Amino acid sequence: MMDEAKTSGRLLFADLPPHLRKSRIDNVMSKLKEAIDAESSNHQSLTREEQTNESPATRAKLAFLIGKSEERLQALTVLMLHCCAGLQDHQEAMTSTTSPLN
Repeated sequence: MMDEAKTSGRLLFADLPPHLRKSRIDNVMSKLKEAIDAESSNHQSLTREEQTNESPATRAKLAFLIGKSEERLQALTVLMLHCCAGLQDHQEAMTSTTSPLN
């Protein structure tokens, strides 16, 4: 899955002019960072609550919610990797067009 995210990330907003492509990728990455931070905070809160709760039913529910939170974090991380690959591709394209060898 990670390799697919890297490969497809190189095509991210590739149809846009370079300056717009970078801007769009930066914008998406900023939103993803906020989402990752919020989900990480939620995950920590759920974990603390699970550790302090003594009710088996509540602990089971919290364990389920923690698992879902981990899934969301993993998905957000893959999306961030996708964006990083797109940004790297943009930077490599900009370097190759400004290289004196070209």
